[in-house]
Amino acid sequence: MPVILGGLIYALGGTKGLRGAPGSNSNAQTVLILVIVGVCLSSTVSSIWELVKERTIYVRKRAAGLSAGAYLSSKLIVLGAIAG
Repeated sequence: MPVILGGLIYALGGTKGLRGAPGSNSNAQTVLILVIVGVCLSSTVSSIWELVKERTIYVRKRAAGLSAGAYLSSKLIVLGAIAG
């Protein structure tokens, strides 16, 4: 996924990237938006992959009586701090 996003940014970014005098680079905004979206997608995929890897732990904790909301909240807080 990072390779695809990098290729997309390279293809749509033009020759200047984020360089140039203010107002002279019309593609800078597009490049910046693509970079931000790419970082958000990478962080989201990383967090989802972490949850999928811990499915057996989740099932065991649910059997012990932990609510799904509490488990999800703890993961969102920890993974949000790490990814953010």
